[in-house]
This record gives sequence, C-alpha cells and structure tokens, in this order.
Amino acid sequence: MATKKTSVTAKKTTKKTTSTYSLKKHGEAMLKLSKQPMSALLRLAVNDVKKVEKLKGVELDMSIFFGGKTKATPCAVCMAGSVLLCDVKMPKTGETAFPEFAGEKAVLYSQANYSVLESIDMMRKGCFHSVAIALGIKTNDLQYRAADLATDIVQETFGEGPVSGMATYESYEAAAKVLEAVGL
Repeated sequence: MATKKTSVTAKKTTKKTTSTYSLKKHGEAMLKLSKQPMSALLRLAVNDVKKVEKLKGVELDMSIFFGGKTKATPCAVCMAGSVLLCDVKMPKTGETAFPEFAGEKAVLYSQANYSVLESIDMMRKGCFHSVAIALGIKTNDLQYRAADLATDIVQETFGEGPVSGMATYESYEAAAKVLEAVGL
C-alpha cells in the first residue's frame, strides 16, 4: 500500500495593531509625575479635571478610575484618571485601565506610579497624611500641621464640587497653597 504524502502550506498573515498605548511614553510621563510635590500634583489634577469637563466623549465619575470608551459608553475618568488622560496621554478608547491589575501594564503601574495615582485619589478626598505615607514623604511638625489644615479645607466642602465625590476647586487650591508654603 503506497502512502500518499500531503503537503499543507500555511499562509502567513500579520495583523497590525493600532493601539495608541505606548509603555515607554506613558511610563516616562508617569515618572515625571512621581517627582512632583503634593501641591503641584493636586493643582495638576484639578486642572486636568477642568479640561475633562470640556471634552466630548468623556465624563467625570469619581467611582470609575479610567474606563475606556466603547460603542455603548463614553470614556469615564476620576481625578487620577483625568491625569492619565490629559498628562500621561492614555487613549480614551480601548481597554479599561485599573491600577489594581499591575501585571497588565507593569511599567506604567509600577508601585511608585501606582502610589502617584492613588495619592491623587486620596488628595481628592482630603487625606493628605495618607498621601505623604504613600509617597514616602517624611513630614516635620510644621508639614504635619499643614497636612491637617489642608485636610480640613478639602473635607469642609467635600461633596460640593463639580461632581459627586469632589470638593470645590477653591478648596483644592487653598489646600495646595497651604502644602506649597511648607514645601509639600
């Protein structure tokens, strides 16, 4: 019995991806943010929230970190997500980005970068002592008292901001001035 040899030729296809996510570019942007003092980071986040308020196809939602736009839903971001969108230049579409899943984008969400994003969220709530701890800042007595005052300022108007889960812009600016005055 003769055996018949068959040959299968596989057609090689390549599919180009058009993702605008760049681990190097976004990781470098996060590194720059990690070197900012608390007051500068708070001001940056507030300015980015103001930018997001004017963007089409993006909504502010303090319960969503960074939800990528789909056909059915707009891109939704919180204060830290606003920084990712406006300064880190994360794309509005595609995967939802959650810092809790560090393995997915390990460089962008390294522990240091995660601390920056988490710190922005803590400042939104007025938890400035927690921010100092997360960023590894050792505060002296004057800085400690300034963080107390900044906390009081933000928490006094918390819930009265442009969306639920935020203080007023004026409170964030006042807190940033207090922090800046003591080198934070």
